[in-house]
Amino acid sequence: MLPYVRFRSVSLYSMLSYVRFRSVSLYSMLSYVRFRSVSLYSMLPYVRFRSVSQLSNLSNTTYKCSSQF
Repeated sequence: MLPYVRFRSVSLYSMLSYVRFRSVSLYSMLSYVRFRSVSLYSMLPYVRFRSVSQLSNLSNTTYKCSSQF
């Protein structure tokens, strides 16, 4: 009976460590996703700025073309 109990406790311990490992990996995945979303959010103003500058360049070009005629 004793070896069986020991085996059960070992298997329970291994299950617990596996669950802990899974939770740690899930937590790290969550933090990674949060980091990615934060970096994307910080990139958004830059993208907006780029698009605005592109638009201003386009309007500049249009103005130059119209002044050519």
